[in-house]
Amino acid sequence: MGPWRKHMHHLPIRNFSGLRSDDRLPFEIELVNGSKVGTVGEAMNYLLKLGQEQHPKAHWHNAIRMFGNAQREPAYLKAATISLRTAFALERLLLHM
Repeated sequence: MGPWRKHMHHLPIRNFSGLRSDDRLPFEIELVNGSKVGTVGEAMNYLLKLGQEQHPKAHWHNAIRMFGNAQREPAYLKAATISLRTAFALERLLLHM
């Protein structure tokens, strides 16, 4: 047992039950095709529909991983949204850079 573990019982325990699909992202992402990604559900739908050519790319893998982290710990939602915006930018799908 590491020395930090003996102090864990003093930390406030919060139930992070995850995010809802209608939860708003910290900022809306506008794409070159005119669509917008503004909710967790819209982001997850986009990530779930990635084609085989996009899945192996590191920036998509990172965005998927970060949204998984945000599902477990909602405080990561801003980082997940930044990762998604970065993936869109690297694919030249982001309207404003």
